[in-house]
Amino acid sequence: MNDKIEKVYKDEYSKAISYIKRMIDSNLDDEEPEDIYHEVITKILEKSSITDSIENFTYYIFSSIKNKIIDYFRRKRNRKISLYSELYIDDTKVTLYDTIVDDVYNPDVLLERNEIFTEIYKAINELPYLQKEIFIQTEIENKSFREISKITGEPINTLIARKRYAIQKLRGKIKYLKENLC
Repeated sequence: MNDKIEKVYKDEYSKAISYIKRMIDSNLDDEEPEDIYHEVITKILEKSSITDSIENFTYYIFSSIKNKIIDYFRRKRNRKISLYSELYIDDTKVTLYDTIVDDVYNPDVLLERNEIFTEIYKAINELPYLQKEIFIQTEIENKSFREISKITGEPINTLIARKRYAIQKLRGKIKYLKENLC
């Protein structure tokens, strides 16, 4: 490791880790911030030819960390969640579907839930064919707009517009359900 990089790496380690924790989430364990810090240092080492031309190395590292944090949030924002995504509740691994379905086996609750699901499925089936297809493919089959575009040959913006219309219609139906069932 370059002496200059090694010195800054050791001297700025605790500041960098606390900066990353503060920027991402203060409740994170040390693994995620350390991973980000090590990735930044590794990238800098891979570009060893430019390290000699950097005057303020500490500033360069923290700028790189800031850019890595931006990438982290982009990845986090683009992550898809489905009914079968795993999550932890009281240290128990469950799926989102389990949390929705797992309720007291109260016949009234089950009947009301069944009515709501029936009405939602009915509302989805009442959508115009193209809107219904794009909604099902993106929300139930977890396909991306890019995948659907390749299959159908339709432009991505057209698919997005169809889904937006479908969601608007479904929101109207759900609003009606809330007012009449609850």
